[in-house]
Amino acid sequence: MADHFPPSQTIDVSPLFDTPGDCAALDAAIVAVLAANGSFVATGFPGSNDNDEAANRVLAFFTLPEAEKDLLATCRARPEHPNIYRGYYPLRDKQSFAYNETYDIGPETPGTVPPLPGADGFREFNRWPAREPFPGWRTRTLAYVARAHGLSQAVLRAVARHIGKDEETFVAPCAGSNSTLRLLHYLPPPEDYLPREGRQDAIREDELGRRILTQRHVDTGIMSILWQEPTAGLQMQGPDGAWRDVSVIPGGLSVHLGDLIKGMTDGLLVGTPHRVTGGLVERSSLGLFVEPDYDALVLAPDTTEPVTYAGHLLNEFPGRFERPKAA
Repeated sequence: MADHFPPSQTIDVSPLFDTPGDCAALDAAIVAVLAANGSFVATGFPGSNDNDEAANRVLAFFTLPEAEKDLLATCRARPEHPNIYRGYYPLRDKQSFAYNETYDIGPETPGTVPPLPGADGFREFNRWPAREPFPGWRTRTLAYVARAHGLSQAVLRAVARHIGKDEETFVAPCAGSNSTLRLLHYLPPPEDYLPREGRQDAIREDELGRRILTQRHVDTGIMSILWQEPTAGLQMQGPDGAWRDVSVIPGGLSVHLGDLIKGMTDGLLVGTPHRVTGGLVERSSLGLFVEPDYDALVLAPDTTEPVTYAGHLLNEFPGRFERPKAA
C-alpha cells in the first residue's frame, strides 16, 4: 500500500518576471493546473534561491521566550490585551482548529475600513516583539511579505491574461497588500486530540493512515502562498476530488486558491480544499494569505450581490473580530 498521495505539480514561474508579456504558454499551464488540481509548487520567482533561509529566519519568532510572545497575544487569549486581530495566538489546550501556536502580521499601515459593526479589529496596527529574535528580524519579515506578495501578483496576472481579463482591474482588489502573513508552529498533539473545523465531522487520519493536524478547509481570500519545513504534511484536494501531497522543493512555494477566486474568474477557478497531516514531530510553516482591501467589493462564493471584503469576513466569521464579552 502506498504511504503518500501523488505530489503537486511544480512550475518554474521565472518567465512571469523575465518576459511577462511573452509567456502565453506558461499562463495557460498555470490556469490549467489550478483548474485541474487547485494548486502547484512555484519555483524560479525572485529570491527563490535563498527563500528557504529567509522563511526560517522569519520563523525565528518562535524562539522567543513564552513571556515575550505572550505580550503580543490577542484578547482571545489574554482579555486584558487591546489587540483583537493582529498578534500572537498561543497554543490552546482545548479541542480547536489546530494544535499549534501562530503569529499574524498584516500591512504596516491598515487600509481603509468601511464603517461596519465589528470591524474595529481590521484597523489595528501590527504587534511587534519589543526584542527581536535577532537584529533586523522585522525588516527581513516585511521583505518576505513583499517577496511572497510579488509571486501572488505575477500568478494572478497570468490568470487574468489567459482568461481575457484586464490585468490591472483583476489585481486591483489586492494591490494594496492587505494580506496576512501567518507564522505557524505545530506541536505533537495529545493522543486524544481531534482538530475540528466548523460543523463538519472531524477525521482523525487521512486515507493512508496519517494523523490529521488541521481538518479540510478552504481559505478566505484570493490566493495563498505557503512554505513548509522538509517534514512536509500539507495536502491539497483538487476539483477532481483527489488529494495531493505538497512536495518540499528547495526554493519552492506552494500556491493555492481562496474562496474569492471563483467570482473573479466567473467560476473557472474555485477555492482549494487543503489540510495538514503529521503529529509525531514539531513542524513549522509560513503562509501569506492574499486578501482584497477591506473596502474592495468582492463576490462571495455562491452569491450574486457584491459585498465589501470587510463585510464578507464579518459574515463568514460572526463574532470572530469582536472583543469577547466578559464572563
